[in-house]
Amino acid sequence: MKFLKTIDLFLIIFFIISISGCVFNSDERTISSIKDMAHDVNEQMLHAIEYKNAKELKSLFCQKLLNNYTHLDEDISEAFQFIKGDIISFGNTVYGEQSSMREYEWTEYRVTPRIRKVKTSEEKEYSILYYNILVYDEEPERIGISEIMITDTEDDSKFIIGDYYIVNPEAKH
Repeated sequence: MKFLKTIDLFLIIFFIISISGCVFNSDERTISSIKDMAHDVNEQMLHAIEYKNAKELKSLFCQKLLNNYTHLDEDISEAFQFIKGDIISFGNTVYGEQSSMREYEWTEYRVTPRIRKVKTSEEKEYSILYYNILVYDEEPERIGISEIMITDTEDDSKFIIGDYYIVNPEAKH
C-alpha cells in the first residue's frame, strides 16, 4: 500500500513539473506579459492618434519600416487630417493573434488589433486595424507596428499608414 502512495506522489509531482514547464520560461515571455505588451502598445497608439502626436505614433513603428519606408511622416500627417474632428470615444479592441514557440519559449508573436467605434466630435465613426509584432527572435528589427489602417465606417474609405509588405515581404503573393 505504501508503494502505491509513493507512485501516486511521484505521478503528481511529475504532472506538476510538466505543466509548469508550459507556463513559465526563462526569458519571462509569458502569455500574460505578451498580452500586457499588446495592451500597452494599443493604449499608446490610441493616445498618439487621439492627441495627434506624430512623434509618439512614429515611435511605435518597427525599425525595418523606419529604415525602408520614406513616406511615414507624410502618412501620419495625412491620417490625422483623414480623421474628421476630435476623438471623443473608443469602442472595444478585438485582438487577432499568431505565434510560434520553440522549446516552450515564444520565438514570434504577432497581434492584429481592431479598435471599433472610434467616434469623433464631428459625429464620424472609424475603425482602426493595425499589424504589430511583439516578439520576433530571428529579425528583431521587425518588432513594432508595420501598418495602421483607418476606415471611415460610413463610406468604407480607408487611409493606410506604413506598409505591411515592407516588413513582411514573405506575405506578398
